[in-house]
Amino acid sequence: MKTSYCMRARVLPTVIALSLAIFVAMLGIIALWEQENRKVLRAVYRRTCLADLESAYTLYRNAPHAIDTIRGNTVRLYDSVPYGDTYISVKPWGLYDAVFLSTPDSVFRQCRLTGARANGATLYYADNGSVLTVSGRCELQGMLRLPRNGLRYGRMRDKVYCGSVIPQTQIGISDEKMPAIRQSATENIRRLLELGDDDEYTPIPDSVRVSFVRDSTLRLRLGSATVSNCRLYGNIRLDADELHIDSTCRMENVVICARNVSIADGTKVSAQIFARDTVVIGRRCTLEYPSGIYAESYAELGDCSTVNGYAIVRASPSEKQISPSYEQSVTARVRGLLWVEGRAQLQGIVSGRAVLERAYIYTPHGYYKDMVCDASVLENDVTAQPQWMEADTLGKEVVWLY
Repeated sequence: MKTSYCMRARVLPTVIALSLAIFVAMLGIIALWEQENRKVLRAVYRRTCLADLESAYTLYRNAPHAIDTIRGNTVRLYDSVPYGDTYISVKPWGLYDAVFLSTPDSVFRQCRLTGARANGATLYYADNGSVLTVSGRCELQGMLRLPRNGLRYGRMRDKVYCGSVIPQTQIGISDEKMPAIRQSATENIRRLLELGDDDEYTPIPDSVRVSFVRDSTLRLRLGSATVSNCRLYGNIRLDADELHIDSTCRMENVVICARNVSIADGTKVSAQIFARDTVVIGRRCTLEYPSGIYAESYAELGDCSTVNGYAIVRASPSEKQISPSYEQSVTARVRGLLWVEGRAQLQGIVSGRAVLERAYIYTPHGYYKDMVCDASVLENDVTAQPQWMEADTLGKEVVWLY
């Protein structure tokens, strides 16, 4: 018996359509799978690259001097992985290090501002055969390095010492000289404060943002001027002779170099200020972290003002000069490092480290030598120190720069 089977003509288009639909569906599934696979691979590659950047940065933080010989070159983190190279370069930005990291294809790039971890006494007072006297409301935390003649609890007129007794185990002996300074830091400051008479004056824009990762440093040069109603963000260096910063200014991670710098009351900026002579900070000012001031003659911190970073004065007063090199209001605060070569009137709060050559308290009736009054020196492991003291060998991340 012979059986014949015939497909109706109208069924064939239906079969073809169903086959095409199945084929397209399979292609879609394959495309979705490949897309998801690419997402996974990209995520894995991204995590790997970021981990490599983090590893290279950790290496720099914990052994910065080992990186000195390969700055600007490639760091191979894993010998067995040829694509695990990381490019690292370091340049000074004020008294911090700007650490630039990137992958070989430059897809991932970072810039991190790096300081130093606090290492040493919270209060260091150079030994000149004297006795350091504390009076008023004083609080001294952490390890203290004081003259071999020790510490005395005294009074300044009607202000008698009213703090707690400091255990002898908390006190060590200081040296006659100040702690050693990094040669790279002094060389960097010398370059920052060099006079460039050939540079032309440039107007300050109303608003500008310069990337640390992608752009070169924008250098603005002024004569004697007042800066107001402007917004300066990022990789910017501002040079001037005498500079007054108004409270209407907004600055972020800017470096300022001048002969004299004054900051108006109520100003709130983030800047590192370097002066060949004087820095005067008014009342209710805030230098946001990471900021700092450096002066080669005199610095003053007004009422209710705060410096988050460092305050460094390197004055060389004569024996006959009795005026202070650094004055800090009793309501002012320094978070980070306070370093004064010369005569310091220490009042208010230092949260971090205070390194002093000589301490004076000035009153309308005269002055008191080798004395601090109404001052608190507190321990602070959170704020990074500047790259200043030679003994600070370990790095600490300050902030990411964009």
